[in-house]
This record gives sequence, structure tokens and C-alpha cells, in this order.
Amino acid sequence: MSAAAGSLLRPGAIETIIRVAVSRLCMCRCLVRCLGAALLVVSMVAGGTVAHAHAALLEATPANGVVLSALPEQAQLTFDEPVSPLFFHLILPDGKTQALTRVQSINDGLRIGLPAQHMPGTYALSWRVISADGHPVGGAVVFSLGTASAAPAVADEVVPPLRDPIIWLAKLALYAGLMFGVGGALSRAFLAWSVHRGGAYYARHGIWLGLGAVPVSLALQGLDALNAPWGFVVRVQVWQSAIHTTYFYALVLDALALLVAWFALAAAGRGRARVAAVLAVLLLGASFAVSGHASTASPQWLARPAVWLHTMAVAAWLGSLIPLFWLARRNDAQLVPALRRFSRHILWVVAVLLASGVGLVLLQFDAVSSLWRTAYGQVYLAKMAFVAMLLLVAAWNRYRLTAGVVAGQDAPRRALSRLIRVEVVLAVCVLAIVALWRFTPPPRAVDMSAPAVVSTTLHNATASVRLVFKPAGTNQPGTLLLTLADAKSAPLKAVAVNVSFLDPASGVEPLRRDAKQVGPGQWEVSSLLLPRVPRWTVRVDVFVSDFDRVRLEGNLAMFAPTTGGSHMHG
Repeated sequence: MSAAAGSLLRPGAIETIIRVAVSRLCMCRCLVRCLGAALLVVSMVAGGTVAHAHAALLEATPANGVVLSALPEQAQLTFDEPVSPLFFHLILPDGKTQALTRVQSINDGLRIGLPAQHMPGTYALSWRVISADGHPVGGAVVFSLGTASAAPAVADEVVPPLRDPIIWLAKLALYAGLMFGVGGALSRAFLAWSVHRGGAYYARHGIWLGLGAVPVSLALQGLDALNAPWGFVVRVQVWQSAIHTTYFYALVLDALALLVAWFALAAAGRGRARVAAVLAVLLLGASFAVSGHASTASPQWLARPAVWLHTMAVAAWLGSLIPLFWLARRNDAQLVPALRRFSRHILWVVAVLLASGVGLVLLQFDAVSSLWRTAYGQVYLAKMAFVAMLLLVAAWNRYRLTAGVVAGQDAPRRALSRLIRVEVVLAVCVLAIVALWRFTPPPRAVDMSAPAVVSTTLHNATASVRLVFKPAGTNQPGTLLLTLADAKSAPLKAVAVNVSFLDPASGVEPLRRDAKQVGPGQWEVSSLLLPRVPRWTVRVDVFVSDFDRVRLEGNLAMFAPTTGGSHMHG
């Protein structure tokens, strides 16, 4: 090891570096702006291309793309978790819309009564529901009567201006108020009873922040549920929609936790304050356990207690930061006893935090690759980056500074005060990133809702075609991509290509679609809606000239691809 490296590793040098960096960060007023800009970028990257859905539509009857001989009396939607209905519309082939009001809840789905209709053509069933985690989700199912026609236009979801950023800000305010308010009351009751004007002062401000965020969050929930513009906030329907979600119960528990925490701060006796503070933290954990995508993961007997423990551990840790900061800053006589109590218990708090967090990760992620391939995973990685920094600073405080503070040394005390401010900033960053999960479905839901991409290769002596089919999903039509090649594997030139789908066993008439060229040897059939059958016979006619045709035919397994047959790949 070189002398320079050795000098950098000396505790005094590291402390100097950290002290200078901290002083610059804490004195810089643009920190908040930078944080906001960074989180805005994260929000756009993580949430820009992901539907705000937390319940996944598993099956629809009539199926997406099916051609019916008669319209059924009822439609049925099956989800991966229980849902509550919001509104449903049937869009007719002529573009007119009928509201559907006969809705019945069944297990993990809904039955929707359909009106008697004999108009041939393509219909769209537009739906919007509230998932078990309290978040709204919508979509459309397209099917045809008699013969398929141009799909009716389903209005795109128009999001009111700035709704999502305001929801995020309200979420952040609520989280910060809960963690620093309720957690601060707990810390004052158990760690630093003498802190009245410092830690208790900011804990009360946290409680006021949380109480203010509760009605704002409820109003935003109602507007989001109905996808209503800002002016609808005064309408009864918006508030009724919010009240009929599990998120309402979570907000009620949040408000109760904050009020009990206020009582804990105002209590004259330490015994009453401790009882009230413990009750407030229990209510806080329960509020996160009754609503949210993490609490609805399967099995719920494991997910809900894990969320409950995780939330209480976060509040216990973050709530202790500001009281300890004020004790260290003022060199209060209670600093040393408080630090000793904190050092004895924080390891258990962090152990519960990490154990419950690992359990929730295992429940939410279906594969390791989901960590970087999904928006939910990207938010998780961003969160863990800040958590890692927070743990490093906390470990430095615990193992490098606490002993000096207990020994009565002034320099470690001042350093502790500065680094606790860094912990607070990092904690707010973590809460801000966690609030982004409001807009990202967990990988388990994405995996259930995403249509499976299937492919196959058809070939004969003169040509081959690679078919890649992405079935229609909740919010997008199906697409078939064809890659044509000649006997030498070079792109095959063609003047026209059409594709036919046949299933004689089911009695479905052959479906013929013309493909559009999108590149050399590349052709595409867009807006492709196919009835749900296990296997299609696919016939591809490639017109290499006005008079010459090459025909390729084979099977395409739709739901259970195999490795045999005509070079089938899942």
C-alpha cells in the first residue's frame, strides 16, 4: 500500500473528507432543486412507459379478438387479485357508447351484464376497476359479432396536467410526516425524553405535514380512480370513489397514528407517552399492511406481517435522527444516555428492516432480471443505492464516532451532528424514490398481464419465414412480424405477403390478413386480434412477383410452446 493510500485510510483523513463534503452539501441551497430534478428524471424513466396498473387482467370472456355468432348476456373479467368496479362502457361498431351498470363481483373477477345487440361488427368493452392494493386500473377488451370490422375507437386515457407529480409529492409528504412524526414521538418517549424544543418541535411539524397530506391524498385517489379532471374534486362521486378503496382505510389508520403520536408528544408523563408512541407505531405499520402492492403479494399471511414490521422498523430508525441531531448539536446532557440506548437497539431494528425487506423482494420479483428490466426493479435499485449510502453513514456514526462522543470528545460530537443531517437528507431521498412505486406495477403483476410472445420458423426448399407473434394485451393490439429469407438466408424480395390463420377443429373461419413491408425482408401485420385457441395453422403466401407465389405452412402454438414441430420457440 502506498503512503498516499495509507494517509487516505487514516480515520482522521476520512473524517476530514466527510466533514468537508457534508458542510458543502448542507450549506448548498440548491440541494433540494437538484434532488427534485433527479427524482423527476427517475420518475420519467421508471414510469414513462408503464401503465399505472397493479391488478392484472388474466382472462376475459368474450376473449380479446374472438368472433361471436351471438352476443352473450354477460361478460366476465378475471384478475390476479380481487378488484372493485368503477365504471364500464360498451362501445358499439358505429361508435356509440352504452354505460354498463349491471356488475357483480365474483372471487377475483367481475360479471358485467351486456345489452341485447344484433349489430354486426367489432365491439369494445371498456373497463376501469380498483385493485386490492387501492390503485385504479383500466383497459378494453375487443370482440366481434358475426364478422370483424374496424375496431371502435377507445378513447385514450387523458391524464389531467401535473396529476402524477402532485400524487408523488403528496405521497412523499405523507411518508415524511409519518416517519419523522410518528417515529419522532417514539424516539422522544424511549430515547430522549428531555428533547422538547428540538426533536419534539420537528416531530410536531412532521405530524402536521402528515395530517395535511391525508385529505389531499384522498382527493387525489378519487380523481385518479375516475380519471377525472381537477374541477371534479368538489363532486361527491370523486370522494365516494376514494372512500370505497382500501387506500381510504390506510389513510384513516395514518390519521389515527398521527393523532396518537401528537398525544404522545403532549403527554406529561413518560409512561403515557410510551404507551401512546407504541400504539402510534403499531397503527402506522397496520396502515401500510392494509393497502399497497407489497401487502397484496401472495401469500398474504407472509406479505402483510412483513410490510408491518418493515414500516415500524423504518419509523423507529428515521424517527430517531432528528432528536439525536438536536442532542448532539446542543451538547445536551441526555446525548450520551440516548446514544447508548440507540446503539443497543438499532442493530435489532436494522436486522428486522433487512429481513422483512428481503422477504418482500422475494415475494415481488419473479426473476433476478426483473431488477433491471422492469420499472419497479429500477426504482428498487435506485432506492437500494441510497439505502446503502445511508447504512454506510450510519455505520460510521455507530462504530467511529459514538465512542468518542460517549468519552466526552467535542470533535466527534460535532461530526456526529453533521453526519446525522446527511442521514436525514438520504432518508428523504429514499422516501421520495419509494413514492415512485405508486406508478409501477410489481414484476409479478407484469408477468401475469403481459402477453406471451410466441414464434416459429416455416421453410421449404426455396424460402423460409420467421414468425414472431405478440398477442393482444390489455391496452395494445397483437402484432405479427415476418422475416423472409431465400435459400441462401438472404432477405427475400416480395411484392406482397398475406397470412392466413386456420383452425378447422374449432369451426372458426380462416382469418386472412395482408402484411405491410417495414424493411428489407421484414413484413408486419399490425392490430391483429385472434381468438384464443391453443394452436393455429398458419399459411403464408409470399408473392415474389405478380405471377409467382411461394407458400409456406406450419403450426403456431399460442399458449404452450414446445421445442419440437416446425422449429417452435417460446
